[in-house]
Amino acid sequence: MTTHWLDLVPNSPFLRPTWRWQLANWMIATGRDVPPRYADVWVDRIRHFLTASRPGKSHAAISEATRLFLGVGPPLRRAVLEAYLLTGEPIVVVSKRCSVPVSVATAYTNVFFDVRQRLHHRDWIAMHAIGSGIWVGFREDELGQVLKMFAFHGGVDRLDAVLAVCIEDKLIPRAEIRCLDKLPRVGDRLRESIRIAIRVAMLPPDTSFKHLAELHLLCRRQRTQQHSGTVADRVLTSWREMLTQPTTEDLRATQCSGTEEPKMVAS
Repeated sequence: MTTHWLDLVPNSPFLRPTWRWQLANWMIATGRDVPPRYADVWVDRIRHFLTASRPGKSHAAISEATRLFLGVGPPLRRAVLEAYLLTGEPIVVVSKRCSVPVSVATAYTNVFFDVRQRLHHRDWIAMHAIGSGIWVGFREDELGQVLKMFAFHGGVDRLDAVLAVCIEDKLIPRAEIRCLDKLPRVGDRLRESIRIAIRVAMLPPDTSFKHLAELHLLCRRQRTQQHSGTVADRVLTSWREMLTQPTTEDLRATQCSGTEEPKMVAS
């Protein structure tokens, strides 16, 4: 193998959320050990799991986490779990939201999605936990990454609302989400704001300034003078701030160019 073990441990510039899984596989493939401060208890557990002739009950959590990581089951189940982990909520909360045992959620974040100690490293999270769509726009088949973006930047309330609207709009089959009873009821104003936010997230990088201006005006129409302390209103306020602030410069640029034809994107 050409990879050096120093590329697979914390503080490496090449660190990935799957670093423990990668390190354990490297140790098995090379037959070499690394300093104990890097091969923590979870690296040892992964090695035992991968080398066991018949994984036992002690490996059950890692086994189920591996099935999730490999995409066994509903396609978006893994993305939803990772999205809730990116909210920074306690594992117990994540477990309940996703209907995943605490032991499995714990194993998953330690083995495949070690991000919770790095949530303040925004660029690292964007690159390695969410994806490049955060800069260039997400494709239609990257709804899971969209969920993770909103979860990381908006927290659990926003993620709950996005999931509720995605299910209502049949972007996500109901059978794939097990937390239906925990999702909020979304009012008309908030629902429309979420739909606009998802549309904005999926805009291609070459979207015209005029189309961005149209979206900006649409967001402004969503505003209201009424203030409330409900969770729904707090989420709605955060949507408006997110959607209107980035487009200010675009509107100025539109006024300067003034020649580009509108580019319509299907809703």
